[in-house]
Amino acid sequence: MGILKENNGQISFEYLLLFIVSLILINVFILPMISTSIDNIDDLNTAYNTKSQMEELVTGINQVYASGSDSKRTVYLNMKKDSQIDINNGILTSDVLLSDNSYKKVEVESNDLSLNNKIILNKGLNRVIIEWKENNSQIEIDKI
Repeated sequence: MGILKENNGQISFEYLLLFIVSLILINVFILPMISTSIDNIDDLNTAYNTKSQMEELVTGINQVYASGSDSKRTVYLNMKKDSQIDINNGILTSDVLLSDNSYKKVEVESNDLSLNNKIILNKGLNRVIIEWKENNSQIEIDKI
């Protein structure tokens, strides 16, 4: 009877040791890989959101451009992070900050190739007015 109890204790200790080694392996190898994957997915989501909101802005610009002089449109952009959108010759660009502190450039093109502007957008909801005033040669974009 005493021999069986000693063997059970030995088996319990071996299972406990195996469990501790398994936890250490999970912490050392698997969790860092999951963390890296989550950061990559978050970066893709932020870049996609920025591009989506820029395309919404381009849709507004193209509608005002197609409507001609004396037209106006209000666009609401919901940004995940503070962003700056540069518009040069109708091409909208924005640099998205990634989790590794590098930047990804996102570009979208509008129909109005004469458009040059810079818009600074805050995190959250932004109201942007796109207006082509009568007797003016360019579309104006202002954040309110």
